[in-house]
Amino acid sequence: MSIKVDHNAMKVMSKEEKSTYLNKIAKTAKDKKDKAINDKNVVRK
Repeated sequence: MSIKVDHNAMKVMSKEEKSTYLNKIAKTAKDKKDKAINDKNVVRK
């Protein structure tokens, strides 16, 4: 369930774009993880 970082896209990004991009990926990963945890909790009840 890993999220792919597009290294080619990152080569042409500015520093600001890069950090925004990585933050977005990190947030998406966290949201997926939280959702998975929530789904597990629902199943457990």
